[in-house]
Amino acid sequence: MPIAVGGRAARIQKAQLFGPDLDRVQETTPLSFERPELRDLLEIWRSKRQGRSLPQRADLSPFDLKAHLGHLFLLDVEREPLRFRYRLIGTAITRVVDRDATGRYFEDIYSGRLLETTIGVMSWVVRERAPLRIFSRTGHARNRIYLYDGVLLPLAKDGETVGMILGELRFTIESARAAAED
Repeated sequence: MPIAVGGRAARIQKAQLFGPDLDRVQETTPLSFERPELRDLLEIWRSKRQGRSLPQRADLSPFDLKAHLGHLFLLDVEREPLRFRYRLIGTAITRVVDRDATGRYFEDIYSGRLLETTIGVMSWVVRERAPLRIFSRTGHARNRIYLYDGVLLPLAKDGETVGMILGELRFTIESARAAAED
C-alpha cells in the first residue's frame, strides 16, 4: 500500500515507509490529492479541529459528510495491545470488496504481509496524530482490478489521544480508467 505524507508521490516514498523506516516519516508539506472529494474531507477535518490538535468524532455530523458517506470507514483504536476494529464501512466500499467487515478486527480479516502493512499504516496515523494519503492498486471481487485513493484522519475525544480513524476510499476500475485515457 503506497502512502503519501505531505505532497510527495507515495510510490517514491514506498521504500521509506515499510519496515523500520516507517518511524522516521514526517509530514513536511501539505497533502496532495488527485480526487477532489479527498481534499474536501481533509478540509472538513481541519475545520472541525477548533484550535485542538485533533477533532473529536462528535464534531463530524452526517450532514457535514453527506457527499462522502458511502466511501467512508471508521476504525476504533484499542490500546494495550494496539488493535483496530471496523466500526463502520460505507456501502461503496463494501460493494467493491464484496464483504462487510463491520465489527471485525484486522487480524480476523487480513493475514501475512497485508495484515502487517495495514497495521503499520494505521499505527503511523495513531503515533503521529496526522492525516495520511494512501493509494494503490488492488484486486477484489469478480476479478476486477481497482485503483484506489484514500485519506486517513485521526480523531480524539480529548483532542490529543487518537481513539478513532476516519478514512475515505475512492475506487476506480483500472480497465475503465485505461480505456478513458486512450
